[in-house]
Amino acid sequence: MSKIRFLTNADMPDVIRLFQKIFQKSSKQPSPALKAYLQHLYIGLAGETAPASKVLLNEQGAICGFIGVHYFDYLHGTQLLKAAMVGSLMVDNHEQDPLGGAKLMRSLLDDNYDLILTETASETTAAMWKKLNAVQFTNYSLDWLRIISPLKFAVETAGSKLGLLKLFLPVAGFIDQRKRNAMPHNSLRWSGTPQNWTAGQTLQCQQIDMAEFTALYHQFSADFASRPQWQEQQFTARLQDALQKPDYGQPFMVKAATKTGKTVGLFLYHLRNGGTARVLELLSHPKAASQTIDALIHHAAQNGAVAIRGRTQPLMMEAMLGKRIAFTHLASTMVWAKDPAMLANFETGRAQLNGIAGEHWSCLSGHPL
Repeated sequence: MSKIRFLTNADMPDVIRLFQKIFQKSSKQPSPALKAYLQHLYIGLAGETAPASKVLLNEQGAICGFIGVHYFDYLHGTQLLKAAMVGSLMVDNHEQDPLGGAKLMRSLLDDNYDLILTETASETTAAMWKKLNAVQFTNYSLDWLRIISPLKFAVETAGSKLGLLKLFLPVAGFIDQRKRNAMPHNSLRWSGTPQNWTAGQTLQCQQIDMAEFTALYHQFSADFASRPQWQEQQFTARLQDALQKPDYGQPFMVKAATKTGKTVGLFLYHLRNGGTARVLELLSHPKAASQTIDALIHHAAQNGAVAIRGRTQPLMMEAMLGKRIAFTHLASTMVWAKDPAMLANFETGRAQLNGIAGEHWSCLSGHPL
């Protein structure tokens, strides 16, 4: 009979090999970078507390499954909740134990959590969570895309599979630039944005350092009725990892302010020159959401982005309407709550989730481990 227990440091070699086999689909030895990062992610970040992740053992006592979990406090009104963010879920030899993944997920219900969260649930995993009475929240489960330079974006997208197409980038860039220069300054089109987009310059953008980003992040987060209550070292560790995504390019931490100097928006994105900007974090004052989104798009465009994409934040979605932004569903955000009343702020979008409060801050995305 299979057995589930908490992860220990001694388990990490087996967990790393399992990760290499299932997620990287390789029988080769894991790279030193992958070994070091998974050790850091699942053991090192636990600090003085015990790891929250779990392993599944087969009848012979060998590790055949794993579920990656990070614990943090979550403030719900004045009530402090114990929350778990669930990431990697993997089971080897699924045929021998087809319920292995479900067993790992169900075991979390015995760990005295008030909330269990995930933002990367596949259709299969989402169905498993629903059987455990977790709720799928559509407004947190969408990815958005705004095209800036359509021909270069098309070449970039197709070129990832057909490398020779990248030879057409200079020509595509020349055509895009001419078109953008000819567009009216306030034009809104699905096919791109103007070179000198007036609406995107309503706010003044300035790149900032980690200390200022951290202070502003906490300031904007206070507007959410439910939100993570980070320990200082928890947030710092997440932000440090979030900046290390070389596959996505250079990180940009930016504040957006009015002409009087009041900061009303904050965003963090990565951009590789001539590529798609990937937004990890987007926050704003409630009355400045539209201007902040415009400022983000314009800032990325001025730095050479061909498009910009990110994960939805419900309170920003209404402001996105009419901006020629497309939405798609790639993975689901699921929330399990011990008390259904705790879900109220998620239902209205007034709970902070995704971004640094989600899963994509880690180097498991955007880093060649």
